[in-house]
Amino acid sequence: MLSINQACRPLLVSLAFIVRVCEMAGTCVTWISTAEILSTEIRSTGHSAANAVARIGGFCSPYIVAGNMSLGKIGIIMLIIHLVTAFSVTKLPETKGLELGKATVCRTNSDYSTELVIA
Repeated sequence: MLSINQACRPLLVSLAFIVRVCEMAGTCVTWISTAEILSTEIRSTGHSAANAVARIGGFCSPYIVAGNMSLGKIGIIMLIIHLVTAFSVTKLPETKGLELGKATVCRTNSDYSTELVIA
């Protein structure tokens, strides 16, 4: 007789494929929208930061996924990471009707905080 984990395996594999497709679609949309509005300097800084975070995630993920955690806990961790990512993407400015590379970074405060300005 099959255990519950073995019986759910085809469903989990199917869901993993669907999630991967959705993740890649989101990545493609993000790449397009940032290339439309952000200058090369801002994009390269963002890509460098994203690369650093991806390497940290690549280091930590085998310990999370292959550890002794239940699938529910792994799912919750991944959900939190994806929610933070989705929230961050919502902070990108609207690109409709703007020319390429029209976003600039302005230092507005004495504490050197930055603000994205659409010129």
